[in-house]
Amino acid sequence: MTVVLSMFAMILGSGLISAGFYLLVAWITGERAEGGLRTTLQIASYVTTTVIAVLLIMLWRRLAQLPMRGFGLVPLSRAWLLIPGFGLAVGVNYASAATAVAAGASTWGQPRFDTVLIITVITIFFGQAFPEELLWRGHLSNLLARRLRAVAVIATTSLAFGSMHIVSHSSAQSLGEQLLYVLQGTGLGFLTIAMRYGTASLWMAVGFHTGYNAFFEAAAPVTGNYGVELLTRAVLLAVCATLVLFVRRFRRRADRDFGEAAP
Repeated sequence: MTVVLSMFAMILGSGLISAGFYLLVAWITGERAEGGLRTTLQIASYVTTTVIAVLLIMLWRRLAQLPMRGFGLVPLSRAWLLIPGFGLAVGVNYASAATAVAAGASTWGQPRFDTVLIITVITIFFGQAFPEELLWRGHLSNLLARRLRAVAVIATTSLAFGSMHIVSHSSAQSLGEQLLYVLQGTGLGFLTIAMRYGTASLWMAVGFHTGYNAFFEAAAPVTGNYGVELLTRAVLLAVCATLVLFVRRFRRRADRDFGEAAP
């Protein structure tokens, strides 16, 4: 419930602030924000989303008298994990697209590498990846780990995160495709919580989430059977998550590391 309310507050807060920026510009200039100014205001609203997420979590943990550790953001020296996380996301997108094409279900489209893609990466980082990972794989997973074993935390957060995608905007044209969209959302939650568990840090999950959403259709576009594309993504996400957990288990860390020892 806390996560749901927090996400609603983030969306509402960033939307209101963004609208406020637009109204302010219109009042000062007498015109609507266009071009570069419009883009700047949009990015500002997404940055606001992240700020709201951080403040909400800090307030919640202070009121609940919980330590400010457990987010997975410190030490900041692990921020370099953003890079391999992002790179893996690009690889998964291309691999899933190539699989759908090889199966004859889709055909390659025209990739888009331009300033729009760069802006997309920035907005997704601040507007989706960072705040969502902070809430789901940071705050929520830490709370659950106080009462549940790691396997239960992984299952709970993955299924809950995936179920949220039933109301998400997608290209699904039927109930079957929408359910497959939920399945790939569950796979995304599975892999990112596995990364959080495996690296004792949130940064790789943030990097992967950013790259996955940004490159979902921009850099590896395919047209054809959307259901097959979603299914291949879900399978690849699950395979990658399983590999991460296997490596994590091989390292033989205690389950409690996921909740408290993992910063």
